[in-house]
Amino acid sequence: MQSMEGLSGLKIEMADVQPWVKRIKVEVPVEKVSEEKSAVIAEYTKEAQVQGYRKGRAPRKIIEKMYANAIKGETGQRVIEKAYKEAIEGAKLSIIGEPMFEDIRTEEGSAFSFAVTVELLPQVEPKDISAITLVKKIKKVTDEDVNTVIDRYREQNARMEPVDGRGVQEGDYAIIDYSAEKDGTLVSHFNGANRQVFVTQKSMMEGFYNGILGMKKGENKQYEAALPKDFPDPELAGAQVTFKVAVNEIKRKILPEADDQFAKEVSEFDTISELKADMRAMIEKRNGGTAESVLREDLLTRLIEDNPFEIPPRLMDRSAKSMIKNAERNMENQGFSKEEIEETRAERNETKLKQAERAIKEEVILDSLGRADGVRVENEDLELELAKIARGMNQTVEETKRQIANSDGMNGLLNHAYMEKVYAHIMGKVKINEEWVD
Repeated sequence: MQSMEGLSGLKIEMADVQPWVKRIKVEVPVEKVSEEKSAVIAEYTKEAQVQGYRKGRAPRKIIEKMYANAIKGETGQRVIEKAYKEAIEGAKLSIIGEPMFEDIRTEEGSAFSFAVTVELLPQVEPKDISAITLVKKIKKVTDEDVNTVIDRYREQNARMEPVDGRGVQEGDYAIIDYSAEKDGTLVSHFNGANRQVFVTQKSMMEGFYNGILGMKKGENKQYEAALPKDFPDPELAGAQVTFKVAVNEIKRKILPEADDQFAKEVSEFDTISELKADMRAMIEKRNGGTAESVLREDLLTRLIEDNPFEIPPRLMDRSAKSMIKNAERNMENQGFSKEEIEETRAERNETKLKQAERAIKEEVILDSLGRADGVRVENEDLELELAKIARGMNQTVEETKRQIANSDGMNGLLNHAYMEKVYAHIMGKVKINEEWVD
């Protein structure tokens, strides 16, 4: 049992229940209770509408009598919340999960007291990180990379041009009516009217593709061919069927030339050289971000390997269950059936268990390193995180702040800001070598 006194006169007793569980008894002196009660009464007085008195002018005794239960409840809640916060911060404890309060005593005219049981983040004594050396591998940007992006722009701005005077060729877009029959019965899910199909050997069934090549606009054709062996219906896989095809129209995709005129039409630039330079800068930024993400994973993996520790079973169980629940909720939102969710549950649970273990170890080690070096989150750190989230959501910082506050997300934001600050602090202490790779 460890006893201590808080800055405001709190009497605090702390005992270990388990290595990662503590039970804390707190007594708040009557003077502090009276101060808080007076503050609550003053707030009620300011807003109270009492007959015979102007707003905010009613005597204290009347307010106390009218709102006795509300004042008592509000005072008790505030005293306990502040005392709990002071006890936790004074002992420099990292709490996980929800605290469990018990033995709460809030008798009028006496000191308030309560007990609370809390689970703690495991604490590790982090090893020195100054000798760590990592390699940040950044992918070089090639002309081919730039041209791939330019070609994507060309595809988005392509036009379709009718084809006359020849048959269907590889790369055409054919507007067709089609069906397949086996022994006079239509093959399910393989029929359509006036459908546009991209004629390419890579994505079409071989027999169907070979038969449609060379067909001209207005032509009808019936021919025999085999369905592929991997056809979705196992009873029809590899079966000989009769295809019926009518070509209504043939089109060819025409890509614009990658020239100055094209650059003007699709961007703010006047020349294709300027557009390509902008694309190169964009790809370089993306590659840099990818390299940074990989580097972060490498660093965290190294820290986990260098600082092994045991995770409390309840923490592991709670974290894994939360991840599993969120994953299944996402699957439901995406339209997966209960049967599909059940079929993949065992594999998903194993994956989430590993992810939960990794996440806990990352948080514990970063927290330990931050505490060892006295890293603290300031208001400007929170503002930076809020601004970053607001940009991502395309809204104002104030709107973002309200949403987070309304969803009780401020603690999560504070923790995220702290972890990001610790990570940045660590990156300033380890050695990073940059390497450009093909």
